[in-house]
Amino acid sequence: MAVIATRQEFPTGFLSKNCVFQDGFLNTMPTSSSDLVAIERPKTNSSIFAHTRWDVIPLAAGVLHCVYFFGMFYLFPRVPLWVMLILGFIYSISISWNINGISHNFIHNPYFRSALLNRLFSIMESITVGFGQVFYECIHMQHHKGNADRPDDHGDTIDWISIYKHGHDGEAEHPLKYTFGSFFREDPKTVFKELKRKHPREAFWGVFELACFVTTFVILGILNWHYICFLLPFWYFGHCLSYLNGYYRHYGGNPDEPIAWGVSAYGKLYNWTWVYNGYHAEHHFRPKVHWTRMQALHDQIVEQQRKAGVRVIKVPHALGFLDSDLTAADPRQKHRELHSEPAA
Repeated sequence: MAVIATRQEFPTGFLSKNCVFQDGFLNTMPTSSSDLVAIERPKTNSSIFAHTRWDVIPLAAGVLHCVYFFGMFYLFPRVPLWVMLILGFIYSISISWNINGISHNFIHNPYFRSALLNRLFSIMESITVGFGQVFYECIHMQHHKGNADRPDDHGDTIDWISIYKHGHDGEAEHPLKYTFGSFFREDPKTVFKELKRKHPREAFWGVFELACFVTTFVILGILNWHYICFLLPFWYFGHCLSYLNGYYRHYGGNPDEPIAWGVSAYGKLYNWTWVYNGYHAEHHFRPKVHWTRMQALHDQIVEQQRKAGVRVIKVPHALGFLDSDLTAADPRQKHRELHSEPAA
């Protein structure tokens, strides 16, 4: 079936900044007590997609990622080890890419109208990246509650994965320690209790998804134990890369200033391939804004962002350690001037 995008659905980043749609729904959002931001919500007459037919892009990418995952198992006994090492490294990168792009956008704006299709996609994602989507959603929503907050007087943070949680004297944790240690700090019991308290039915599906991905890994191990020994290090490294990405999405942000909670990166290629993951300050400020509207949100709040000292880096978040202003990435210092060039 052909996929046709209406004017309301076209991603803002692909259009001229002079294009204005008159037939879209406007979502009015205050940036302060005196400022209002009107962001057009994508709207579609599709019987399949909930928001826009452009969601076929992350959807197709997710399906291809799943095919790639099982394709590695098929190729393992058929290609040289050096080829598998390359494919394994690509899989590691793709885990972070999926979690921070495809899966992340799915959490905030589920792609389908059908609850069944959303559930099936969630299960597929859980198997592909090797982590339950429902559990990830719970962790991520807790992340938005705390917004990388600093520890209180008792050493606790609202955000379970805050980069400041295991730091000292109000400073962020060392990036290497955060990147490679956060995986082992995940606490499924805490996540399950939170899910059960709020959404008992989702707690069941969370456990079901974990069982699906674990069962998949076990079956692969039974069929070829050499392969599972090969896969597990790349699987772990992929989740480490996801934490590395998350670290620099907040390192240098200001936990005390809502509009500056996140750190943004506006590289065109990065945002096209990572489903506009680079607009992270904008995303934390208004989490429900669809990925196709991130540029529009940025354009409307850029002056407020500049005044608040929103941190912007030139490189993708996962390469944040290469940013030229790394030494000045303290939220209490003056940030580099924010520019408003479009990312597309």
